[in-house]
Amino acid sequence: MSWSRPEYEALARLVSQRTGLRFPSERRDGAESGMRRAMGGATPASFYAAAERGGEAFDALIDELTIGETYFFREPEQFAALSRVVLPEIRQRKGPAQSIRVWSAACATGEEAYSLAMLLEEEGLADRAEVLGTDLSPAALERARAADGYRGWSLRGEGAIRARRYLVAHGSRLVLDERIRRRVIFRPLNLTSDAYPSASTGTTGLDLILCRNVLIYFDTATTRNVARRLLACLAPGGWLVTGSCDPQLAAHAPFETVLTDAGLFYRKEGGAPVEGLQPRFRPAPAAPQLPASESLAESRLPVMRELPADVLVAIPDPSDAVGRIRALANVDLAEAEHACTAALAQQPLAAELHYLHAVLLLGRGDKGAAIHALRRVTFLDPSLAVAFLTLGTALEYRGDRAGARRAYRNASRLAAAQPPDEPAPLGDGETAADVVCACERRLASLGGDGEHG
Repeated sequence: MSWSRPEYEALARLVSQRTGLRFPSERRDGAESGMRRAMGGATPASFYAAAERGGEAFDALIDELTIGETYFFREPEQFAALSRVVLPEIRQRKGPAQSIRVWSAACATGEEAYSLAMLLEEEGLADRAEVLGTDLSPAALERARAADGYRGWSLRGEGAIRARRYLVAHGSRLVLDERIRRRVIFRPLNLTSDAYPSASTGTTGLDLILCRNVLIYFDTATTRNVARRLLACLAPGGWLVTGSCDPQLAAHAPFETVLTDAGLFYRKEGGAPVEGLQPRFRPAPAAPQLPASESLAESRLPVMRELPADVLVAIPDPSDAVGRIRALANVDLAEAEHACTAALAQQPLAAELHYLHAVLLLGRGDKGAAIHALRRVTFLDPSLAVAFLTLGTALEYRGDRAGARRAYRNASRLAAAQPPDEPAPLGDGETAADVVCACERRLASLGGDGEHG
């Protein structure tokens, strides 16, 4: 949709220039509602003049236009990977004497930053850790510092029980335990500014940064600048975790890219190898040969480096590799899986190769490994309806009816957003309408109440 009034468009332009936030057509209706709330009784012209000067008017506008969607231990699988892989590596690299420095960027009202403090407490690292939370919105930071009045919205999802151990009831309110509250320092910071990395903002030499579910609101140029600044903030070997829906950053800054079951994590070069991880390597035009028995889904957290531009041109397009592997599968499934594993070592972020690998794993009956591979596909490209459809099938075979329903619903929603006659990506000629029909049939066959049956 277009802006209903030129004053709204002017306000959006002002916010974009100062914060990097973008307002695509599907967000404009909600943005206009937020602008009206921020204006209160002011006219659009007078409010624009006040917002242009900054101060309270601009802060109120930002508070209304930034969603600030957060809750304790959001994306719990990422916190599990932090506990299992990232924090042990940091502990080993830093030794017992050095402090561990962690940053929750764009922390909104603080639930993510406090979740990190809780995790560090559970891992026995709290007394030697520094946790920083930053956000663009002064109002959000004020609520974060108060750490008071939490309700169900902050305590939804799998992390609710884990977080409740650190919350104390005061009448109808839930207040954060003072021990956790005082472990986090909150500061204002605009991720699109040049205020970081700097010692004054506490954004240098960091061991771990969480910057989740904010990059999706930036344009490509802003995302590139933010990615490079975040890399510069990390200590050698430091980690960056983004949200599962955020854009990939390997094309914007020279991160080491770690593909996990919890999505893509990033590292700054210079860290020691991590026990249980495959050695880092710089992919070359000739794919390394791996044992046929070692599938990527069974190996633990392979680490890849972004390729230099002159090497990228020498690597075959993933679709070419897919075609060759499909042809090989008609002759020898084991050799096809071997070839697919080698191709993935060379092109680790190719969603279609991960999907083909999952299909090959299903073909030999390894549903568990196939499910892991399919989840990687949905992390790498969350728009692939066919991947969710196949994931639903694999989960149904494993007896996870609730998980299958969720996957089928995701597949149906994604396919329904496409023109009905358009071929579904990776669908072998099946149209978007075919995918929707297949999902409806499978959901009907599962019956039950949808999420819980």
